Amino acid sequence: MVDAVEQGADCIITVGDIQSNHCRATAVAARYLNLDCFLILRTSKVPPPNRLLVIVEVIGNTSQCCITIDYIVK
Repeated sequence: MVDAVEQGADCIITVGDIQSNHCRATAVAARYLNLDCFLILRTSKVPPPNRLLVIVEVIGNTSQCCITIDYIVK
């Protein structure tokens, strides 16, 4: 994150599982550093609301859920 800020980045993009602590921490850190955050979240089916998605929505970041087979193919 420090490297992104030092290079003048305006956003962070990361990939993880729908329950990812890494994605949750990245989303919060990005908001703290005034960076947009885009999460690509892998899942095996359309996800019900969960803590990660709620946090992402509350702090104003963007997420895209990607069904596992779509993730593998693309």
